[in-house]
Amino acid sequence: MGIAAARRGFHTARHHPTGAQLRGDFSQARDALGKPIVLTDPLAKNAPFAGNQIPANRFDPVSMKLAAFYPAPDLTGANNYIAQANSTNTFNNFGTKIDHNLGSNDRLMLSAFWKPSQSYSPFQRSPIPIFGATTSSSASSPESGGCTS
Repeated sequence: MGIAAARRGFHTARHHPTGAQLRGDFSQARDALGKPIVLTDPLAKNAPFAGNQIPANRFDPVSMKLAAFYPAPDLTGANNYIAQANSTNTFNNFGTKIDHNLGSNDRLMLSAFWKPSQSYSPFQRSPIPIFGATTSSSASSPESGGCTS
């Protein structure tokens, strides 16, 4: 029987909305080439929003509560947020073997192994490491029994 665990550090660089963007102000938003991004209003036949700002009365209350969980950007540029977190992998190995003497010339042997594992990936479902995912798996391999005479 054996138990092993591994821990590795991961990081990700992503774009997070700025405080102004979370308030609907995209007047400073630029694309990768530095050109201004113009937001259009789908309810006004794609006319640009005045001042490139979305009015507060157009915000969904659920999305506003979710936006509170986004950490503030910690860098400037396109990828303005770096997150670091640990992933973990745990592997357990269990084995058993049974030997039985049926007689002076006959023996029976049976062995089985089981290898459950669990891993946690902090960035699997989200750019924020608190929403990671845990994956469990189990592998078993019964060895063929043997019989000798």
